[in-house]
Amino acid sequence: RFFCPPPCVYLSGPGWKLKQEQIKAGDLGEASFRVCGYMGLDSMGSSLMETQKLSFEEQPDAKGFGCAKALYISDADKRKHFRLVLKLFFSNGQEIGTFHSKMIKVISKPSQKKQSLKNTDRTYGDGSMGRKAGATDEPSTRSEFPLREGYIRYGSVVQLVCTATGITLPPLIIRKVTKQYAMLDVDEPISQLHKCAFQFQGSDRMYLCLSMEKVIQFQASPCPKEANRELLNDGSCWTIIGTEAVEYTFSESLACIREPVSPVPLIAALQV
Repeated sequence: RFFCPPPCVYLSGPGWKLKQEQIKAGDLGEASFRVCGYMGLDSMGSSLMETQKLSFEEQPDAKGFGCAKALYISDADKRKHFRLVLKLFFSNGQEIGTFHSKMIKVISKPSQKKQSLKNTDRTYGDGSMGRKAGATDEPSTRSEFPLREGYIRYGSVVQLVCTATGITLPPLIIRKVTKQYAMLDVDEPISQLHKCAFQFQGSDRMYLCLSMEKVIQFQASPCPKEANRELLNDGSCWTIIGTEAVEYTFSESLACIREPVSPVPLIAALQV
């Protein structure tokens, strides 16, 4: 059981460059500065088969990026909840620390039953943070699904907002997708791992579509036998996926530390 989307790690901040300069000054070579990491599951998922080595690449925005595309949960692991564990260190052997994700709920496959508000851990509410993934989609910025009130249902008007740039798409009607058909008469709550489509409000069967890494409009074909269905292409079908992010901010002490501060302590409140 693989992750969808796969877990990603971003390294940002000026501290990584400062460390590189310190190592260069000590004539230890650039290879000694390279950041390495291993990601796996906590406790039961600590075997080597369930741990993946991460290689970090520098992106255009100067952030380091690593993705555990091959990480999976064993079928023998029957837990319903778990956490990811990330161990970071420099290639010269110096340990950076151990970092944990938030608790993750295992959802092996989308529910085939009609959704209701009784199962709220898989539904999305007002202003929920989610991610839509297409067939050719790579890990990217999360999108926001704002709604006036209550939980989002199929047939509702939603608006997709990029949380990084603030770019907003026109109002869209979210439709449930069954066997590549948009279902026009379904009004149940949306759920994780469901297939969905986004119809432009007020348009003539025009849907949000991903084509060659570009977002375009696609006109669906009407179904002659069933008026409540419209045929889509692959690029117009999206998967609803919940996402979470954990951010750790730290700086190294000026003093020489022999042992790393691990696991990293979390401060919930500070009183002076």
